[in-house]
Amino acid sequence: MDLAEAIRILRRSIWPIAFTVIFASVAAFGISSIIAKQYESEARILVGSLTETSSDQLDGFARLAETYTSLSTTTPVLARVIDRLGLTVDPLELQRRVDVGTTGQGIVRIVATAGTPSEASQIANAVAEEISLFGARDAEDGAGNLVTIIQPGLSPLRPASPNIPLNTLLAAALGLVFGSGMVLLLGRGSIEDETAGGFTRRRSWFGSRQAVRPPAVDAGRSVSQPPTVPAAAQNPTSGPPAVAPSTGGVAQPGGTLATGVYVTGTASLEPGRRYGLAVDGPRLRIMGPLEVDPATVAVDRAVTDADASVVDGRLVIRGPKGKTGFVMAFMSLAGMSPAALAEVIGRAAADSNDRGATAR
Repeated sequence: MDLAEAIRILRRSIWPIAFTVIFASVAAFGISSIIAKQYESEARILVGSLTETSSDQLDGFARLAETYTSLSTTTPVLARVIDRLGLTVDPLELQRRVDVGTTGQGIVRIVATAGTPSEASQIANAVAEEISLFGARDAEDGAGNLVTIIQPGLSPLRPASPNIPLNTLLAAALGLVFGSGMVLLLGRGSIEDETAGGFTRRRSWFGSRQAVRPPAVDAGRSVSQPPTVPAAAQNPTSGPPAVAPSTGGVAQPGGTLATGVYVTGTASLEPGRRYGLAVDGPRLRIMGPLEVDPATVAVDRAVTDADASVVDGRLVIRGPKGKTGFVMAFMSLAGMSPAALAEVIGRAAADSNDRGATAR
């Protein structure tokens, strides 16, 4: 699949992709809205003095801050916090809700998480006060009060999680990627299945095409039954081919050898529509849809690029392999049998090649 084909499939499937994006966004918004909100409050304390310039003393303050950090989340300290605030959790649960660490230069950062803003603020301040008690006890030993609360924990104005706007945006992006990927994946289905005795491709919900057996075109005929060929078209050598009036009364364009219902292929034709097949000198032209405009040239290819054959009663026209390759399959031909039309296309291709060789 080249870039142009991918863009064509995506443009054709814009509404399914948009639906996937909207569905993912709404689902993420709804789920995020019912998840229990969690609030965070942060308190900071200073261990030591900001006016101290001795590197040895500063290193000592940093080591002391790390010691206070380790002590602040021990079970005895957290048990005192629980008793002070009247919490209904055990120390192990509270330890998971409190994050204590150093930021450098003797500053200790305490972040508490809770289901309400006030509870998060109270837990952060209670842990900070417990650390300050360590400094007060050190002061009693003659070292001076080394702990100062420089930022108390405040009640947060908005929850830390879930982040509803971010979750919705990420879900929309994932929905876009998923929807586009599914459209392109389904759009790469095989275009023919000769071993199964039929050609594939019909429009799916995503706007791409999926492998299925072609439906019957004529009313009252079973899908499994092969298309019938008009009696006048079974003997192409008995006279000039006459196009059967099987296209809803629409006049055929000049030069049309036969008409057929397009089944599948890589050409931008509509499956289930009847088209005219014409050979005009070195060009092979597909006209129609005949029900819409029989004079429209839907496909115009060099006849030398066309290789026509009959597979399971259907006319299959293939082009060269590679980026310029193409496949078209037609059933229910009227005006000429598939075998006769394939022979005509083959002769036209051979004549065109001979004329090209003579010209050179």
